[in-house]
Amino acid sequence: IKIIYAKNGLPTFKYRGIYIESKISPGSIDYSSISFNKRFDKNLKNNRDNGFIFLGSGLSYHINQLLDKMKNNAILIEKEIDIFIASLFVLKPSILKNLILIIDKDYFQTVEIIKNLEFGCARLIKHPFSTKLNKDYYDNIERYIKERFKEDIASHITTEAQKELWKKNVLRNIINIKGDRFFATKSLAGKFSGPVILVASGPSVDNIVMQLKRIRNYIPIVALLPSLKLLNYNGIRPDALFTTDPGYWNKERFTISAGIPLFTTFSVNHLITENWQGRIFYFNHGLDIELEFNEIVKETLTIPMQGTSSIVMILFARLLGFNPLYLAGFDFCEVGLKDHHLGAGFDSYFILKSSREFSWYTGIVDRAKKEGLKRVDGFRNIYTTYKLMLYKRWLEKWIVGDDLLNISEIWPINGIRKIGSDIFEREIVRYKSTSQNRLGVVLLNERIPSIIENYDLKERLESIIDRAKRKLIEDKHISK
Repeated sequence: IKIIYAKNGLPTFKYRGIYIESKISPGSIDYSSISFNKRFDKNLKNNRDNGFIFLGSGLSYHINQLLDKMKNNAILIEKEIDIFIASLFVLKPSILKNLILIIDKDYFQTVEIIKNLEFGCARLIKHPFSTKLNKDYYDNIERYIKERFKEDIASHITTEAQKELWKKNVLRNIINIKGDRFFATKSLAGKFSGPVILVASGPSVDNIVMQLKRIRNYIPIVALLPSLKLLNYNGIRPDALFTTDPGYWNKERFTISAGIPLFTTFSVNHLITENWQGRIFYFNHGLDIELEFNEIVKETLTIPMQGTSSIVMILFARLLGFNPLYLAGFDFCEVGLKDHHLGAGFDSYFILKSSREFSWYTGIVDRAKKEGLKRVDGFRNIYTTYKLMLYKRWLEKWIVGDDLLNISEIWPINGIRKIGSDIFEREIVRYKSTSQNRLGVVLLNERIPSIIENYDLKERLESIIDRAKRKLIEDKHISK
């Protein structure tokens, strides 16, 4: 390793025929040429909220400048150990001690180290010369980080965008809880056993409706609300419906869902619970606003938010005691113009909003652009979005288990075994002779006390509701 001094008197370095820093003026950094997700300028180094991931060390002039006076950790990824050793001639010891070093690792080793990081607040700095020597390596790492960055941003935006809506819905639902059709779920924990079919709203549901029709009287079916239109059209009435949706709701489904029990959370769109024509069974997400009304919430099951209703439905079914869980429509992708809400008849939504100036297809294309539609690797006509990729990876990393079996698959889910139609047909025959569908009987016919019949709540219910009303007024959701 031979350090050369440039014309401005600062060290530079030539490695495998390439100057790693300028041979004239090393240390002069053009930030716009080495960043990809946001433009870097001189003020960025003073922003202590930003984390940094450095691709290629060079001689670390830029690392010194960006991390000077900052005490938070940063990550340095350098494929060539000789370049990193040379950088130690320049890198300040006070900065070195705060660097997480990934040196001389291959792509898979690097991803294994960084995969659990929060990328939403990260800033990626790519050294323009140091990375030339292993271009494919750094391009692949950059691509991985860029996708993770978009996923984390999508999750953060969703949380921030929905926070006030969740709060309003919780308060509205607490205020409306006086009716005798609202029930808690804590007493249902472990009450069931045997199989259940969980129907999400992916386009693959359409492929198994005939099998669902044959088995619906023997194995309970719990379906997401968006799937109801498709199931109802094919003569399939789920034993229960499930939603955590805080926003848009298709009013048409209030009619076709009449009498079907609904599993939902306090943060669901209050218009759903106000207009539902059947029993409603509440669980909670452990939100701060929910815990402020613990007198009611404590009698309900707690399931943390997972980003998508389909994953929450899996966790809920496990708490009820079901095993195995047959999954249908957990696709996290779209097939051509059939989007991941095909079961919802989301085409109806676009048709409703369409006009001569704004066509149905225009609505689909605009949504695709907004959500960042991309083709799934290895498939010609299957697409996904960064948001759906986030949900799928969350399922693969944290939720998968031996109790999950996929009976309709378009895009394989790592860690979940696919059951072919022939095997599922044999399962249908077996369950016809051995299983009894108890879910519908329990939810509709068994004597379950409603929330307002709870002895401890009877005397305090009015004061709890008044408290929710005052908070709603304070938050300017309704006028006095």
